[in-house]
Amino acid sequence: MTTIIHAPAWTAGVLAWLAGQPENCACAIVFPSYRPDLVEQLATAANAQFCDYRKLKMAPLGWQAANLTLDILSSTAEEEMDHGKDVVLHNVEAMLSLITREKREWWLE
Repeated sequence: MTTIIHAPAWTAGVLAWLAGQPENCACAIVFPSYRPDLVEQLATAANAQFCDYRKLKMAPLGWQAANLTLDILSSTAEEEMDHGKDVVLHNVEAMLSLITREKREWWLE
């Protein structure tokens, strides 16, 4: 699932855990504070495509971003996967927080 390349030491545990996950799985990694720099480091270390969802899809829409659906999130993930790598979708928590727990769990499956 992942290829480790020049990984910062702090990423070792996360990368080891990711390596043990089944193909095509989705997971959430929560940092104790907003650290987009660390998210990018982790994406690079995992040889994954980094996508800042808020910047790419939500910010251009302003308040209308509240109307985005899980279908848009899924299609964005699929577009990013076209690069042939795993994908790190950064800043999706705001959108995921607007839907029910059941829908979040369904989407993450």
